[in-house]
Amino acid sequence: MKNKELFDRTISILVKAYMEGVLLHGNECACVIGNMIAANNDICIKTNPLAWSKDGEIIDDPDWNKVHNLGNMRSLAYLDSISLFRGKRELESTGYSVHETCKIEGVFERKYITVVDGGNYEDTDGYLGLMAVVDCLMEIHQCTDEKVKEETKAMFVNEVVI
Repeated sequence: MKNKELFDRTISILVKAYMEGVLLHGNECACVIGNMIAANNDICIKTNPLAWSKDGEIIDDPDWNKVHNLGNMRSLAYLDSISLFRGKRELESTGYSVHETCKIEGVFERKYITVVDGGNYEDTDGYLGLMAVVDCLMEIHQCTDEKVKEETKAMFVNEVVI
C-alpha cells in the first residue's frame, strides 16, 4: 500500500466523524473533506450552527470548496487569489492533492441519493458515501488487498478503538 500512514490517519478521521455524527452530505464544514481538513488543522466542528471553530473564530464558508468548484464556474472574476490560496492550502493539509480530494469528495456526495432495489435511498447517515470513499482511497493508495478493504469498511459498522 502506498502511504499506509496517511490512509490509516484518514480512515481514523472518518470513522470518528461518522461515529460522532458530524459527517454530513452537502456541507463543506462537515463532509468528508471538511472533516479531514478540520482534523488536520485542529479545527472543531460545531453543530449549532454547523460550522468550523478555531481559536474562537467561526468559519462557515471554508475556502477549500471554492477551489473544488473552479471547474464548475463560468467566471472566476469574483474569486480573490487569497481565497484560492487558502483553499488550496486547506486541501493540501489533508495529505492528498487537490485532484485526489476532488475524487474523494465526489464519490461521497454522489452517493447521497442512490437507487436501491428499484427505489431511491437517501444516504442520510453517510454510510453509502463512506463505502465509496473507502473504495476511492484504496485506489489512490494503490491497495488491492480485499481483506484490508473489508476490515476498513467494517470499522464504520463496529465501534473500534483506533
